[in-house]
Amino acid sequence: MPISRDQAPPKDVPVDASAWEKLADSVMRLTDEEPANAAAVDGESKRPTDSIETFFDLVIDELAALRTRAKVDAVERAADLILDCESQGGRVHVTGIGKSEHIARYVASLLSSTGTPAYFLHATECTHGSAGQVCASDVAIAISNSGATPELLSAIETLRDLGIKIIGVSGNKVSELARISDVLLDAGVENEGGELNLVPRASILAKLYVLCSLSVALEAHKGLTREQYARWHPGGALGRLASGHSGAEATTRHDTPSAVLNSSDELESMVKGRSPTLDSLGAEFDSLLSRMQTSKVRKGMRDAFNASSPQLGRAAVKTARKRR
Repeated sequence: MPISRDQAPPKDVPVDASAWEKLADSVMRLTDEEPANAAAVDGESKRPTDSIETFFDLVIDELAALRTRAKVDAVERAADLILDCESQGGRVHVTGIGKSEHIARYVASLLSSTGTPAYFLHATECTHGSAGQVCASDVAIAISNSGATPELLSAIETLRDLGIKIIGVSGNKVSELARISDVLLDAGVENEGGELNLVPRASILAKLYVLCSLSVALEAHKGLTREQYARWHPGGALGRLASGHSGAEATTRHDTPSAVLNSSDELESMVKGRSPTLDSLGAEFDSLLSRMQTSKVRKGMRDAFNASSPQLGRAAVKTARKRR
């Protein structure tokens, strides 16, 4: 812009350098604070239910992605390694550090209950004497998401010096664990879930997913039967289910189509020791009752006897509530 004759030329104004430095520092502080403030605002606007829905969807996507790239032949090779080990009198040991230690304990229990005796091996104690629990023909399953956990790698080095075969389970296919394992089971995920994407969540499920597939393969190879499972797991609801007992029996009264739930033990005590005389009297009594009953009652009884166990259970609960 040209300067007219009436205008004075611009003057150089001295500037205090320290003032500019203070201004620059203030701007930098504001810039540094923006992400934190933005995160706070986002946190206030995002509901916990949104995070839950996002996590559910993320886990399904991660497991679906793992399924597409999971190598069935790797699981089969791991199973073959274990079967070969057992044929030589060897055993299976499962180890890990941190969250992977909890997975290792579960997997050792899972394999043991499905026909493959397995033992948890404490990774940090392995280099302090616990390696004495393994023998040369054994196999160790080593679990690490990063594949670079120092304590676990030290334990594996000790185990390999003893001639132990290693089945690695990791989310990192180019890790040190992947390199030194005889068989690697890929259990990688892209996102853990949650706002931080740091806490092990999806990767935990991925490792369980892969290791459960290994247990299924071994179960199929060994032809596990319900009778065998019942012998190894006689207790609890699973034990009763495996042995053919549901744990509860539904019985009906002759004069009403309502049902009564009894435990298997209670029902057995009720019918045990019945004599033929009582059986014949019961049959005669049933015949007499059938002649006395109306068509509506007979229909109700037919429905009751033809009903499934869940239907009888719901009828029993409904009847009990009415009588309160």
